[in-house]
Amino acid sequence: IESGESVSAYMKILEKVIPENANGKRALVLGTGAGLTGKLLIKKGFTVSGVEFDPRIIHAADNFFGNKGNGKIVCMDARRYLNLSKETFDLVLIDLYRAEEPPVHVVTLESLEGMKKNLKEGALVVMNWHGYTSGRQGKGTGVIMNTFKRASYKVKALSDSPEEDARNIVFVASL
Repeated sequence: IESGESVSAYMKILEKVIPENANGKRALVLGTGAGLTGKLLIKKGFTVSGVEFDPRIIHAADNFFGNKGNGKIVCMDARRYLNLSKETFDLVLIDLYRAEEPPVHVVTLESLEGMKKNLKEGALVVMNWHGYTSGRQGKGTGVIMNTFKRASYKVKALSDSPEEDARNIVFVASL
């Protein structure tokens, strides 16, 4: 839409979860997409770095969604970036999708434990996930919740709707 603002319920959850007045704080967005989450973080005062695997997504975000100049974007696999990076962040936003499924290698026990070196004291890890919690489709949600817990994170799952097929779940985790 012309305002450049998202009408997504997921973004409304993020607006409530992400702290205000984050001046001087650093955020890392894993999966930059069109750049809307990065813009939200900048609006809240964060300095934003992003990691996006697909150079076509970076091109589209810059040229069609006005993302150019909204933080440093690195074209790389998110887990590889975390493994190589010595940077630390006050917030890590995981918003990764490959087609309809998140690349789960980024949220394994090993990966979440390794990510701790990239987190400043008091940091938040916020993760976008599909909305299923029941049946066969919901099994992954329980696995992700338990993986965060096994990696010693405190974690909550938030959603905007009781309708599984019309919502996102946002995991909010901290050490």
